[in-house]
Amino acid sequence: MTTAPAPVRDPVRAAATAPSSQAARRRVRRTFTARGWVMLAVGCGLAALGLLFDERDLLLPAVVALLLPPLAWLATFTSRPSFAAAYRLEPEVLQAGERGLLHLDLRNTARRRSGTLDVVLPAVPGITRASRHARGSLVPGRAEVITIPLQGVRRGRYPIASPRLRVLDPLGLCQANAALGVTATLAVAPRPVALTGLPRSLSGSAEARGAQPGGASGAPQATLRPYVSGDDPRLINWRASARQEEGLLVRTPEAVQADSAAVILDCRSGGEGERAARSGVAEEGLERCVTMAASVLVQLLDRGVLTALVDQAGTVLATPETPAEALAALVDLTGSAAAPLSPEVPGRPDLIIAVAAVHTDADAMGLANARRQGATCLAFLGAEAAAAASAERARAVLASHGWHVTDLGADPALDWNAARRRVPAL
Repeated sequence: MTTAPAPVRDPVRAAATAPSSQAARRRVRRTFTARGWVMLAVGCGLAALGLLFDERDLLLPAVVALLLPPLAWLATFTSRPSFAAAYRLEPEVLQAGERGLLHLDLRNTARRRSGTLDVVLPAVPGITRASRHARGSLVPGRAEVITIPLQGVRRGRYPIASPRLRVLDPLGLCQANAALGVTATLAVAPRPVALTGLPRSLSGSAEARGAQPGGASGAPQATLRPYVSGDDPRLINWRASARQEEGLLVRTPEAVQADSAAVILDCRSGGEGERAARSGVAEEGLERCVTMAASVLVQLLDRGVLTALVDQAGTVLATPETPAEALAALVDLTGSAAAPLSPEVPGRPDLIIAVAAVHTDADAMGLANARRQGATCLAFLGAEAAAAASAERARAVLASHGWHVTDLGADPALDWNAARRRVPAL
Protein backbone atom coordinates (compact mmCIF):
# COMPACT_ATOMS: atom_id res chain seq x y z
CA MET A 1 0.00 0.00 0.00
CA THR A 2 1.29 3.43 -0.86
CA THR A 3 2.42 5.38 2.15
CA ALA A 4 0.38 8.38 3.16
CA PRO A 5 1.76 11.71 1.92
CA ALA A 6 3.38 13.85 4.57
CA PRO A 7 3.76 17.64 4.68
CA VAL A 8 6.97 18.83 3.04
CA ARG A 9 8.72 22.03 4.07
CA ASP A 10 11.24 22.14 1.21
CA PRO A 11 10.39 25.28 -0.87
CA VAL A 12 11.52 23.54 -4.06
CA ARG A 13 9.13 20.60 -3.60
CA ALA A 14 6.51 22.84 -1.94
CA ALA A 15 4.04 20.12 -1.04
CA ALA A 16 1.24 21.54 1.10
CA THR A 17 -0.35 19.99 4.13
CA ALA A 18 -3.81 18.54 3.90
CA PRO A 19 -6.58 20.80 5.22
CA SER A 20 -8.57 19.85 8.27
CA SER A 21 -11.82 18.00 7.66
CA GLN A 22 -13.85 21.04 8.77
CA ALA A 23 -12.02 23.35 6.37
CA ALA A 24 -12.32 20.78 3.60
CA ARG A 25 -16.08 20.49 4.14
CA ARG A 26 -16.42 24.27 3.86
CA ARG A 27 -14.84 24.12 0.41
CA VAL A 28 -16.97 21.20 -0.80
CA ARG A 29 -19.69 22.20 -3.27
CA ARG A 30 -22.29 19.56 -4.12
CA THR A 31 -24.16 19.74 -7.41
CA PHE A 32 -25.90 17.41 -9.81
CA THR A 33 -23.88 16.02 -12.66
CA ALA A 34 -25.06 16.24 -16.26
CA ARG A 35 -26.47 12.75 -15.84
CA GLY A 36 -28.35 13.87 -12.74
CA TRP A 37 -29.90 16.87 -14.51
CA VAL A 38 -30.88 14.65 -17.44
CA MET A 39 -32.48 12.22 -15.00
CA LEU A 40 -34.52 15.05 -13.45
CA ALA A 41 -35.57 16.27 -16.89
CA VAL A 42 -36.64 12.76 -17.90
CA GLY A 43 -38.62 12.38 -14.68
CA CYS A 44 -40.41 15.68 -15.23
CA GLY A 45 -41.20 14.71 -18.82
CA LEU A 46 -42.56 11.31 -17.88
CA ALA A 47 -44.66 12.82 -15.12
CA ALA A 48 -46.08 15.44 -17.50
CA LEU A 49 -46.90 12.84 -20.14
CA GLY A 50 -48.49 10.53 -17.59
CA LEU A 51 -50.73 13.27 -16.23
CA LEU A 52 -51.53 14.74 -19.63
CA PHE A 53 -52.52 11.48 -21.31
CA ASP A 54 -53.68 9.73 -18.14
CA GLU A 55 -50.95 7.09 -18.52
CA ARG A 56 -50.40 5.95 -14.95
CA ASP A 57 -47.75 3.45 -16.06
CA LEU A 58 -45.45 6.43 -16.70
CA LEU A 59 -45.82 7.83 -13.19
CA LEU A 60 -43.75 5.14 -11.45
CA PRO A 61 -40.61 5.62 -13.60
CA ALA A 62 -41.19 9.37 -13.33
CA VAL A 63 -41.13 9.19 -9.53
CA VAL A 64 -37.99 7.02 -9.61
CA ALA A 65 -36.25 9.43 -11.99
CA LEU A 66 -37.20 12.41 -9.81
CA LEU A 67 -36.13 10.81 -6.53
CA LEU A 68 -32.79 9.29 -7.52
CA PRO A 69 -30.80 12.57 -7.96
CA PRO A 70 -31.92 14.06 -4.59
CA LEU A 71 -31.18 10.76 -2.85
CA ALA A 72 -27.73 10.72 -4.45
CA TRP A 73 -27.21 14.30 -3.25
CA LEU A 74 -28.14 13.28 0.30
CA ALA A 75 -25.77 10.32 0.09
CA THR A 76 -22.83 12.54 -0.86
CA PHE A 77 -23.80 15.05 1.85
CA THR A 78 -23.81 12.45 4.61
CA SER A 79 -20.60 10.79 3.38
CA ARG A 80 -18.55 13.93 4.25
CA PRO A 81 -15.53 13.21 2.00
CA SER A 82 -12.13 14.14 3.41
CA PHE A 83 -8.77 13.77 1.68
CA ALA A 84 -5.12 14.51 2.39
CA ALA A 85 -3.02 15.55 -0.58
CA ALA A 86 0.59 16.45 -1.33
CA TYR A 87 2.64 17.25 -4.42
CA ARG A 88 6.00 15.59 -5.11
CA LEU A 89 8.43 16.68 -7.82
CA GLU A 90 10.91 14.25 -9.37
CA PRO A 91 13.56 15.50 -9.65
CA GLU A 92 13.17 18.41 -7.27
CA VAL A 93 14.93 20.78 -9.71
CA LEU A 94 14.69 20.39 -13.48
CA GLN A 95 17.23 21.64 -15.97
CA ALA A 96 16.07 23.45 -19.08
CA GLY A 97 15.02 20.84 -21.64
CA GLU A 98 14.94 18.05 -19.06
CA ARG A 99 11.89 15.89 -18.38
CA GLY A 100 10.50 15.18 -14.94
CA LEU A 101 7.43 13.92 -13.11
CA LEU A 102 4.80 15.50 -10.89
CA HIS A 103 3.19 13.13 -8.38
CA LEU A 104 -0.05 13.89 -6.56
CA ASP A 105 -0.46 11.73 -3.46
CA LEU A 106 -4.14 11.51 -2.54
CA ARG A 107 -5.31 9.67 0.58
CA ASN A 108 -8.82 9.08 1.91
CA THR A 109 -8.92 10.34 5.52
CA ALA A 110 -12.67 9.84 6.00
CA ARG A 111 -14.24 6.96 7.90
CA ARG A 112 -16.20 5.71 4.91
CA ARG A 113 -15.35 4.52 1.46
CA SER A 114 -15.26 7.38 -1.00
CA GLY A 115 -17.16 7.61 -4.24
CA THR A 116 -15.62 7.54 -7.68
CA LEU A 117 -12.88 10.17 -8.01
CA ASP A 118 -12.30 12.57 -10.88
CA VAL A 119 -9.13 14.66 -10.44
CA VAL A 120 -8.24 17.62 -12.68
CA LEU A 121 -4.61 18.73 -12.52
CA PRO A 122 -4.09 22.35 -13.61
CA ALA A 123 -2.03 23.48 -16.57
CA VAL A 124 1.40 25.01 -15.98
CA PRO A 125 2.20 27.38 -18.87
CA GLY A 126 5.31 26.24 -20.66
CA ILE A 127 5.56 23.05 -18.57
CA THR A 128 2.47 20.84 -18.95
CA ARG A 129 -1.17 20.89 -20.01
CA ALA A 130 -4.22 20.42 -17.83
CA SER A 131 -5.18 16.78 -17.44
CA ARG A 132 -8.11 14.83 -16.04
CA HIS A 133 -7.74 11.51 -14.23
CA ALA A 134 -10.56 9.15 -13.25
CA ARG A 135 -9.98 6.86 -10.30
CA GLY A 136 -12.15 4.37 -8.47
CA SER A 137 -13.35 4.72 -4.91
CA LEU A 138 -10.84 4.69 -2.05
CA VAL A 139 -11.28 2.81 1.19
CA PRO A 140 -10.39 4.70 4.40
CA GLY A 141 -6.64 5.14 4.75
CA ARG A 142 -5.94 4.04 1.18
CA ALA A 143 -3.74 6.27 -1.00
CA GLU A 144 -3.72 6.88 -4.74
CA VAL A 145 -0.83 8.37 -6.71
CA ILE A 146 -1.47 10.35 -9.89
CA THR A 147 1.58 11.09 -12.05
CA ILE A 148 1.94 13.46 -15.00
CA PRO A 149 5.06 14.28 -17.07
CA LEU A 150 6.79 17.65 -16.91
CA GLN A 151 9.31 19.29 -19.19
CA GLY A 152 11.30 22.36 -18.22
CA VAL A 153 11.63 24.58 -21.27
CA ARG A 154 12.97 27.84 -19.87
CA ARG A 155 14.77 28.75 -16.69
CA GLY A 156 12.68 30.13 -13.83
CA ARG A 157 10.14 29.18 -11.17
CA TYR A 158 6.69 27.98 -12.17
CA PRO A 159 3.82 27.84 -9.63
CA ILE A 160 1.58 24.77 -9.76
CA ALA A 161 -1.98 25.51 -8.62
CA SER A 162 -4.17 23.27 -6.53
CA PRO A 163 -5.92 20.39 -8.33
CA ARG A 164 -9.70 20.10 -8.45
CA LEU A 165 -11.39 17.00 -7.08
CA ARG A 166 -14.82 15.59 -7.94
CA VAL A 167 -16.30 12.79 -5.85
CA LEU A 168 -19.17 11.03 -7.66
CA ASP A 169 -21.87 8.84 -6.19
CA PRO A 170 -22.08 5.24 -7.49
CA LEU A 171 -24.73 6.21 -10.08
CA GLY A 172 -22.87 9.33 -11.21
CA LEU A 173 -25.87 11.59 -10.52
CA CYS A 174 -24.31 13.94 -7.96
CA GLN A 175 -20.83 15.29 -7.44
CA ALA A 176 -18.95 16.92 -4.57
CA ASN A 177 -16.44 19.46 -5.93
CA ALA A 178 -13.53 20.58 -3.78
CA ALA A 179 -10.13 22.24 -4.10
CA LEU A 180 -7.46 20.16 -2.39
CA GLY A 181 -5.54 23.22 -1.24
CA VAL A 182 -2.06 22.00 -2.22
CA THR A 183 0.38 24.00 -4.30
CA ALA A 184 3.93 23.55 -5.53
CA THR A 185 6.65 25.51 -7.27
CA LEU A 186 8.73 23.94 -10.01
CA ALA A 187 12.30 25.24 -10.28
CA VAL A 188 13.93 25.05 -13.71
CA ALA A 189 17.69 25.65 -13.67
CA PRO A 190 19.88 26.43 -16.68
CA ARG A 191 21.27 23.43 -18.52
CA PRO A 192 25.08 23.55 -18.48
CA VAL A 193 27.13 22.47 -21.47
CA ALA A 194 30.08 20.15 -20.92
CA LEU A 195 33.38 22.02 -21.26
CA THR A 196 36.91 20.63 -21.48
CA GLY A 197 40.20 21.89 -20.15
CA LEU A 198 41.30 24.34 -17.47
CA PRO A 199 43.93 27.08 -17.50
CA ARG A 200 47.40 25.75 -16.74
CA SER A 201 47.70 28.53 -14.20
CA LEU A 202 45.00 26.74 -12.21
CA SER A 203 46.17 23.17 -12.72
CA GLY A 204 49.67 24.00 -11.53
CA SER A 205 49.13 26.86 -9.12
CA ALA A 206 48.53 24.69 -6.09
CA GLU A 207 51.77 22.83 -6.63
CA ALA A 208 53.56 26.12 -7.24
CA ARG A 209 52.31 27.55 -3.99
CA GLY A 210 53.14 24.38 -2.09
CA ALA A 211 56.66 24.25 -3.57
CA GLN A 212 57.73 27.62 -2.24
CA PRO A 213 61.01 26.94 -0.45
CA GLY A 214 60.86 26.53 3.27
CA GLY A 215 64.48 25.35 3.47
CA ALA A 216 67.43 24.40 1.35
CA SER A 217 65.67 21.34 -0.01
CA GLY A 218 62.79 23.37 -1.42
CA ALA A 219 60.22 21.42 0.64
CA PRO A 220 56.86 23.00 1.45
CA GLN A 221 56.80 25.44 4.33
CA ALA A 222 56.04 23.75 7.62
CA THR A 223 54.60 24.75 10.96
CA LEU A 224 55.46 23.34 14.38
CA ARG A 225 53.19 21.79 16.98
CA PRO A 226 53.72 19.81 20.19
CA TYR A 227 54.53 16.13 19.82
CA VAL A 228 51.73 13.68 20.62
CA SER A 229 51.85 9.93 20.98
CA GLY A 230 51.74 8.24 17.59
CA ASP A 231 53.57 10.96 15.61
CA ASP A 232 56.33 9.85 13.26
CA PRO A 233 59.67 10.41 15.06
CA ARG A 234 61.18 11.53 11.77
CA LEU A 235 58.99 14.65 11.92
CA ILE A 236 60.53 15.84 15.21
CA ASN A 237 62.35 19.15 14.84
CA TRP A 238 65.24 18.58 17.24
CA ARG A 239 66.73 22.05 16.87
CA ALA A 240 63.45 23.81 17.72
CA SER A 241 62.75 21.32 20.52
CA ALA A 242 66.14 22.07 22.10
CA ARG A 243 65.22 25.75 22.44
CA GLN A 244 62.32 25.03 24.78
CA GLU A 245 62.60 23.65 28.27
CA GLU A 246 60.26 20.67 27.93
CA GLY A 247 58.41 18.74 25.24
CA LEU A 248 59.16 18.06 21.62
CA LEU A 249 57.99 19.84 18.48
CA VAL A 250 57.07 18.14 15.22
CA ARG A 251 56.82 19.55 11.72
CA THR A 252 53.43 19.66 9.95
CA PRO A 253 53.31 20.66 6.26
CA GLU A 254 51.32 23.81 5.72
CA ALA A 255 47.99 23.20 4.01
CA VAL A 256 48.10 23.92 0.31
CA GLN A 257 45.65 26.60 -0.70
CA ALA A 258 43.12 25.52 -3.31
CA ASP A 259 42.78 27.20 -6.69
CA SER A 260 40.21 29.99 -6.84
CA ALA A 261 38.20 31.67 -9.55
CA ALA A 262 35.59 34.38 -9.94
CA VAL A 263 32.82 34.36 -12.54
CA ILE A 264 31.34 37.75 -13.44
CA LEU A 265 27.83 37.52 -14.89
CA ASP A 266 26.37 40.64 -16.49
CA CYS A 267 22.64 40.63 -15.70
CA ARG A 268 21.81 43.96 -17.31
CA SER A 269 19.04 43.89 -19.89
CA GLY A 270 17.51 47.36 -19.92
CA GLY A 271 13.82 47.60 -20.72
CA GLU A 272 13.68 44.06 -22.04
CA GLY A 273 14.93 42.80 -18.68
CA GLU A 274 12.22 44.71 -16.80
CA ARG A 275 9.52 43.14 -18.95
CA ALA A 276 11.19 39.76 -18.57
CA ALA A 277 11.27 40.17 -14.80
CA ARG A 278 7.53 40.91 -14.74
CA SER A 279 6.65 37.99 -17.00
CA GLY A 280 9.06 35.53 -15.38
CA VAL A 281 10.71 34.73 -18.73
CA ALA A 282 14.18 36.10 -19.39
CA GLU A 283 15.22 37.41 -22.79
CA GLU A 284 17.31 35.29 -25.12
CA GLY A 285 20.51 37.28 -24.65
CA LEU A 286 20.43 36.91 -20.89
CA GLU A 287 19.69 33.19 -21.20
CA ARG A 288 22.76 32.75 -23.38
CA CYS A 289 24.91 34.50 -20.78
CA VAL A 290 23.41 32.46 -17.94
CA THR A 291 24.01 29.20 -19.82
CA MET A 292 27.65 30.12 -20.41
CA ALA A 293 28.13 31.10 -16.77
CA ALA A 294 26.47 27.88 -15.59
CA SER A 295 28.73 25.79 -17.83
CA VAL A 296 31.84 27.54 -16.52
CA LEU A 297 30.74 27.20 -12.88
CA VAL A 298 30.08 23.47 -13.23
CA GLN A 299 33.42 22.93 -14.98
CA LEU A 300 35.36 24.76 -12.27
CA LEU A 301 33.54 23.16 -9.34
CA ASP A 302 33.94 19.68 -10.82
CA ARG A 303 37.70 20.31 -10.85
CA GLY A 304 37.73 21.40 -7.19
CA VAL A 305 38.25 25.12 -7.86
CA LEU A 306 36.91 27.52 -5.22
CA THR A 307 34.51 29.70 -7.20
CA ALA A 308 32.53 32.87 -6.52
CA LEU A 309 29.72 34.21 -8.70
CA VAL A 310 29.36 38.00 -8.84
CA ASP A 311 27.13 40.29 -10.87
CA GLN A 312 27.95 43.38 -12.93
CA ALA A 313 28.06 45.58 -9.81
CA GLY A 314 30.36 43.28 -7.84
CA THR A 315 27.63 41.83 -5.61
CA VAL A 316 28.45 38.26 -4.65
CA LEU A 317 25.49 36.19 -5.82
CA ALA A 318 26.78 32.85 -4.54
CA THR A 319 29.86 30.97 -3.41
CA PRO A 320 28.71 27.47 -4.38
CA GLU A 321 30.49 24.35 -3.24
CA THR A 322 28.78 21.95 -5.64
CA PRO A 323 27.45 22.23 -9.21
CA ALA A 324 23.90 21.77 -7.88
CA GLU A 325 24.29 24.83 -5.65
CA ALA A 326 25.65 26.83 -8.57
CA LEU A 327 22.68 25.97 -10.79
CA ALA A 328 20.22 26.70 -7.98
CA ALA A 329 21.72 30.18 -7.59
CA LEU A 330 20.89 30.93 -11.24
CA VAL A 331 17.23 29.85 -11.14
CA ASP A 332 15.79 33.17 -9.95
CA LEU A 333 18.18 35.43 -11.83
CA THR A 334 16.31 38.00 -13.94
CA GLY A 335 17.39 40.92 -16.08
CA SER A 336 18.17 44.10 -14.16
CA ALA A 337 18.00 47.70 -15.29
CA ALA A 338 20.90 49.14 -17.27
CA ALA A 339 23.75 50.42 -15.09
CA PRO A 340 27.49 50.92 -15.54
CA LEU A 341 29.54 47.74 -15.65
CA SER A 342 31.86 48.01 -12.65
CA PRO A 343 32.37 44.63 -10.97
CA GLU A 344 34.63 44.22 -7.96
CA VAL A 345 36.12 40.77 -7.68
CA PRO A 346 36.49 39.55 -4.08
CA GLY A 347 39.89 38.29 -2.95
CA ARG A 348 42.75 37.44 -5.29
CA PRO A 349 41.45 34.68 -7.59
CA ASP A 350 43.72 32.81 -9.97
CA LEU A 351 41.16 32.98 -12.77
CA ILE A 352 38.56 35.64 -13.65
CA ILE A 353 35.93 34.85 -16.26
CA ALA A 354 33.48 37.55 -17.33
CA VAL A 355 30.30 36.87 -19.31
CA ALA A 356 29.11 40.35 -20.17
CA ALA A 357 27.78 42.79 -22.74
CA VAL A 358 30.03 45.84 -23.13
CA HIS A 359 27.83 48.68 -24.39
CA THR A 360 30.06 51.72 -23.80
CA ASP A 361 33.68 52.68 -23.27
CA ALA A 362 32.88 53.10 -19.58
CA ASP A 363 31.72 49.47 -19.47
CA ALA A 364 34.96 48.34 -21.08
CA MET A 365 37.07 50.31 -18.61
CA GLY A 366 34.99 49.10 -15.66
CA LEU A 367 35.46 45.47 -16.67
CA ALA A 368 39.14 46.00 -17.45
CA ASN A 369 39.75 47.36 -13.94
CA ALA A 370 38.33 44.17 -12.43
CA ARG A 371 41.51 42.35 -13.36
CA ARG A 372 43.76 41.18 -10.53
CA GLN A 373 47.52 40.93 -10.78
CA GLY A 374 48.66 37.43 -11.65
CA ALA A 375 45.18 36.24 -12.62
CA THR A 376 44.22 34.80 -15.99
CA CYS A 377 41.30 36.88 -17.29
CA LEU A 378 38.83 35.71 -19.94
CA ALA A 379 35.95 37.79 -21.27
CA PHE A 380 33.03 36.36 -23.24
CA LEU A 381 31.20 39.29 -24.80
CA GLY A 382 27.56 38.96 -25.80
CA ALA A 383 26.02 39.83 -29.14
CA GLU A 384 25.12 43.30 -27.88
CA ALA A 385 28.80 44.17 -27.76
CA ALA A 386 29.42 42.92 -31.30
CA ALA A 387 26.70 45.23 -32.64
CA ALA A 388 27.91 48.31 -30.76
CA ALA A 389 29.85 50.97 -32.63
CA SER A 390 32.56 50.97 -29.98
CA ALA A 391 33.00 47.18 -29.96
CA GLU A 392 36.51 47.22 -31.40
CA ARG A 393 37.58 49.99 -29.06
CA ALA A 394 36.19 48.04 -26.10
CA ARG A 395 38.13 44.94 -27.14
CA ALA A 396 41.29 46.99 -27.44
CA VAL A 397 40.81 48.41 -23.93
CA LEU A 398 40.29 44.95 -22.47
CA ALA A 399 43.26 43.49 -24.35
CA SER A 400 45.51 46.30 -23.14
CA HIS A 401 44.63 45.35 -19.56
CA GLY A 402 45.46 41.68 -20.05
CA TRP A 403 42.01 40.30 -20.91
CA HIS A 404 41.51 37.60 -23.54
CA VAL A 405 38.28 38.41 -25.40
CA THR A 406 35.98 35.92 -27.16
CA ASP A 407 32.59 36.61 -28.74
CA LEU A 408 29.75 34.74 -27.06
CA GLY A 409 27.80 32.62 -29.52
CA ALA A 410 25.06 30.03 -29.27
CA ASP A 411 27.32 27.11 -28.25
CA PRO A 412 29.28 27.57 -25.00
CA ALA A 413 31.53 24.61 -25.82
CA LEU A 414 32.65 26.19 -29.10
CA ASP A 415 33.22 29.54 -27.39
CA TRP A 416 35.28 27.88 -24.67
CA ASN A 417 37.40 26.04 -27.23
CA ALA A 418 37.90 29.29 -29.15
CA ALA A 419 39.16 30.92 -25.96
CA ARG A 420 41.52 28.00 -25.40
CA ARG A 421 43.01 28.49 -28.85
CA ARG A 422 43.48 32.21 -28.27
CA VAL A 423 45.04 31.97 -24.83
CA PRO A 424 48.38 30.12 -24.64
CA ALA A 425 47.82 29.39 -20.94
CA LEU A 426 44.75 27.28 -21.70
